[in-house]
Amino acid sequence: MLGIPKDYSLEAIIPVGRPAEKKRKEPRLSLREVLFYNQWNNKAP
Repeated sequence: MLGIPKDYSLEAIIPVGRPAEKKRKEPRLSLREVLFYNQWNNKAP
């Protein structure tokens, strides 16, 4: 339906709680680099 390759699976992870110590912030990819729109490999506008 969404064109997701068969070797990928959809999963959700919901963390609960607070970390014991503060971690250093890691650099993140921008949302445009990781978001697809309506179908796999269809970049968001």
